[in-house]
Amino acid sequence: METCSGIILGSILPLAMSADVTVLDTSARLAVPASETRFLAALAFTLKWEGGFANNPFDPGGATNMGITQAVYDAWRLSNGHPTQSVEFISISEVQAIYKQLYWDKALCSMFAAPLDAVQFDSAVNFGVRPANKLLQTAVNDLNSTNGTAPTGLKVDGILGPVSLAAIAIENPIELAGRYMSLRVLRYIDLAVGKSSLLIFLRGWLHRSGALLGVF
Repeated sequence: METCSGIILGSILPLAMSADVTVLDTSARLAVPASETRFLAALAFTLKWEGGFANNPFDPGGATNMGITQAVYDAWRLSNGHPTQSVEFISISEVQAIYKQLYWDKALCSMFAAPLDAVQFDSAVNFGVRPANKLLQTAVNDLNSTNGTAPTGLKVDGILGPVSLAAIAIENPIELAGRYMSLRVLRYIDLAVGKSSLLIFLRGWLHRSGALLGVF
């Protein structure tokens, strides 16, 4: 488990810890856009907590490797014209591509300022894109209500359309990310209370949330 995540982190962290633009090859002067650097930074954090290959009987996701389930891996390989194989053998390039396409891009993370982008990404990985979007919409409504400003009245439907994106854009990203994380912790507790077999994951979920708050 440590070995698998260590290999991929070794290839990602040098990029993730750089400035807005990272030169990968000094002779070719090829630069990584800021949005890509932000993705790599968010991915590096998430992979620290996802670990390597596991097939925990209490995990509803079944067999996973670096946070990617067998079902997600099968669907992604088939959609790209490749035969299915055990997620145990997933490659580093596949890991990056799957997280970029299915979570970072679909959850519109590049549209948000730090640290909200990382919170949205990690939540999309944990809960799924649409549930993460609902948490974000709820956080916007809650934040406005707490601050005494006029509620945006966002419909919590998990669809980040123009109205939701406009409401998110006017919020302080640090305050919004903090409220988002509060809702996320409550969601973890609800999951564990609602299904006793998930209690064994609660401590790790809460530690992960604390670590994510630490990057604010």
